Amino acid sequence: MILLVISGVVFLYALYVIFTQPEDRLAGSAMAFVAAALFVYYFRRRKAQREERDGDGR
Repeated sequence: MILLVISGVVFLYALYVIFTQPEDRLAGSAMAFVAAALFVYYFRRRKAQREERDGDGR
């Protein structure tokens, strides 16, 4: 859950950087990409844990 919160905060900060500081747009885009990757990692890990707990592998 904490990973989800961290990725959300990083994503919001990245949007702030992209729209308010044009000279740092590349850095903001990189932060947004990292936040999206953390978000996807969180949900894949959660899905794998759920499948392991259920034991059916679906």
